[in-house]
Amino acid sequence: MNKKFFELPLEKQERIIKAAYMVFAHDNYKNASMSRIADAGGISKSLLFHYFQNKKDLYLYLWENINRISNEIELKYYYKETSDFFEAMTQKVLARCEFMKTAPDEYLFSLWALFAENPEIREATGKSYDKTYEDAADRMLGDLDLSVFRPGVDAKMLLE
Repeated sequence: MNKKFFELPLEKQERIIKAAYMVFAHDNYKNASMSRIADAGGISKSLLFHYFQNKKDLYLYLWENINRISNEIELKYYYKETSDFFEAMTQKVLARCEFMKTAPDEYLFSLWALFAENPEIREATGKSYDKTYEDAADRMLGDLDLSVFRPGVDAKMLLE
């Protein structure tokens, strides 16, 4: 990715990124084209390639950006300090529902990305997801009172 992308006015950056999420959300990686993304973002295809080396570069940037979007929605709408496992699970589900509602293209993109047909993309998103999930699960379980469970109950398995 070309760092000059971040020198663009924020409104233009957001327009391009929103267009990319929209196109990738409604087509799989293989069928989504940089031309359609450029058209939807109101820029030329050559300029899009100036900012993102190729379709994979843009796709993986969008994937990394999903964590930020998801976390912002979660913190804004549903994060309440609790030590109750089931209350925390409820908050997580409500946050996912809010993500689907407020950022539908981004949410659909995240599903396409996790189950991508392209092996390179699936491997990259899968590794990133596994790491992010493990970190979030460890953080969440560290904040919860797990003494309410019978001995031998694997709270991490319940979370999964």
